[in-house]
Amino acid sequence: MKCIRIGMPATVTPLGLHQSVAGSVWQVSPVIDPQTRQGQVKVAIPYSSAIRPGGFAEVSIAAGATTAPMLPQSAVLSDEKGNYVLIVGARDLVERRDIKVGTITDSGVTIAAGPKQPGGLSLAFLLGAELSLYFVWNLFTLVGSLAGAFIPDPRAVGADVVFPLAFLGLLVPLLVGRREVLVAVFSGLLAWGVSRIVPGGLTVLIAGVGGALLGAFLSTRSAGRS
Repeated sequence: MKCIRIGMPATVTPLGLHQSVAGSVWQVSPVIDPQTRQGQVKVAIPYSSAIRPGGFAEVSIAAGATTAPMLPQSAVLSDEKGNYVLIVGARDLVERRDIKVGTITDSGVTIAAGPKQPGGLSLAFLLGAELSLYFVWNLFTLVGSLAGAFIPDPRAVGADVVFPLAFLGLLVPLLVGRREVLVAVFSGLLAWGVSRIVPGGLTVLIAGVGGALLGAFLSTRSAGRS
């Protein structure tokens, strides 16, 4: 109901006929029936011999289109806090999830927003994840740096190949599409070319930033086309 405005185009089709009459919304009831969760909308149409007083007709209102999940009306509950649904959580316990209701039809109720999982990508969640990663990463980097003094040269024992293989093991599962493969190949070629000019540490930094910029560019262009 909240998506319907006065003046919106509407089409009235008498039941049993294929002839339709074009009209427009001229009144939207401000009251919703608490039992049926439905309201009244009145449509103004010009005279037509196909429309007879007391007859039934199907009315279609062009209120825009959207893609949203739909639930049966019986699955959507409401109280003083708003609309909600009940779901089975991770511990096989029934939990409440607040939702925002969209359009209501005979087929069901569309869900405009929700249900949301507890937590989510809040500022506290992201900050905690970043800080924990920062401290753990730097702590074990320090441990590895100190312990490295007591480890013989990996090339002397033939273990120098382990490090490239470990990074390849992290990279290969991420190559799920053409864009990812292109970014990986570009970064590898960039690293190989830059390594001929600058030290190794800068090579990793330049290749990483270059690959990230290319990935962002391709993602943005793909989103713009869609």
